[in-house]
Order: sequence, then C-alpha cells, then structure tokens
Amino acid sequence: MSKLWIRTAAVTGLAAAAWSLSVAAYSSDSLQVKPVQPRLVFNGEEAKGGTGPMFSYRDSTYVPLRDVSTAMGAKVSYDKEFNTVHVDTPVPVNGKSKVHATKTLGDFKLSLYAAETEVPYGKPIPVWAQLEYLGDKEAVVNQGFKPFYFEIRDEAGEGGGALIPAILIPTTYSPGDVFLDQLDSFIDIPSYNFTIYQKAHPNEELPAQMLKDTRWSTLPPGKYTITARPDFSLKSTGERFEESAEIQITVK
Repeated sequence: MSKLWIRTAAVTGLAAAAWSLSVAAYSSDSLQVKPVQPRLVFNGEEAKGGTGPMFSYRDSTYVPLRDVSTAMGAKVSYDKEFNTVHVDTPVPVNGKSKVHATKTLGDFKLSLYAAETEVPYGKPIPVWAQLEYLGDKEAVVNQGFKPFYFEIRDEAGEGGGALIPAILIPTTYSPGDVFLDQLDSFIDIPSYNFTIYQKAHPNEELPAQMLKDTRWSTLPPGKYTITARPDFSLKSTGERFEESAEIQITVK
C-alpha cells in the first residue's frame, strides 16, 4: 500500500494542498529520509492532531496529504478502483443566482438560491439560503444553531436533512437583520449519502475503511430537490412556521 505525501514548502493556500504531491511507496525501492516534527500553522492557527510521520528529503519537508488537507478544512477520499485521491474543499458561495425560491413567514422572508442548476459531478453544490427579518421592531425567536436547515431528496423522495441538536437559543433579530448559510458539503451532503446508504444496507455497520475512503461530500449524478426548512419559533407567541423554500438541481 502506498501513502501520499505533500511538500509543505509548496503550500501557499488551500488550493495548493492537492497539487504538489510526491509519492513514497512501501516497496523494494527505498529512500534515505530524515524524520522531522515541524509545527504546522494554517492562517495563524496551529494544526492539531494528525498521525502520519513527517520527513525531510533533499531539502524539502513532506507531510501526509490527509493531515494537511484536514487541517485546512478539506476532506480526503481514495478511489481504489481508479487509484485516485480526491481532495474536496469547502468553497464559499458568491455571485449571482440562476434560480431561487422565497417564502414569507410572518415578518420573516426565507429565500433559497442556486448559482447553477446543473453541476458537474465532483464539483461543489453552489446553494445558499437566507432568513431576512422584515419587521419594524426587534423580535426574539427560539432557534437552534441556525433558524433553518437544508434537506436533500432524490427523484424518489429519499433523503433528508442533517440531525439538528434540540438546543433552542433565544436570538434577537433587529429590523433588516439577515441570517445567511450555505449548503454544507461536509454536513448536509454526507448526511444525505449516509441516509441513502443505510436504507440500502439496513442493520449493517458501516465498514471503517469505507467510512474513511468514500467520497461522502459529493452528490452522485441525478436530479435533486434541495429544501430550506425553517426551524424557529417566536418567543412571544410560540408560533412556528412550516412553509419551506425548495429548488431543483441536477448533478451530471
């Protein structure tokens, strides 16, 4: 089995993590390397954890790709069939939407957007939502970590959303306040993929290697309905809102 390493000298930002690779294979060939233990600091924060060895070879320092990628907020998966390592990084959504849906919830407006309606397989899903407060005086709501969550369902209606902690936090909204969030490739999409896998393999424990190597943060090709569902109530009246906004996208 081979391990992937990356030269730290070549890392200048998030995008560089997957592109300056060297391979040190456990085979009949051997290299004389010097073990090192440098501190890894990303954007001013020291990386914690990581189990792979680091070494110096020909004046360059090598560290495991998975450790570097994880420290930089990326997910690494390995496709054994095609001998391919995938590094998926969170990409902030910006730019103009191509499709959107809006629902009015009392003095709030819930809007859902997508920058693209057709997304190539393996690319980030450019979907985001916002809750805007339209009232003319402060309002307090009880919400979780955010006032809405995303659901992903396929053409058969299978799927769902990430589990939301049942912790309600009184949150004050002033006139014009906006809460913005994007579809999370490390929470929302893996939650959908886990749900589909468990439905197809009931009562089966997920193999540890599969949990590590499967590309959970990517939607398979297909047509999907993505929903922004409200998850808050007015503190003054206890009123909850059921209407949600939804859009359709295709992964090709």
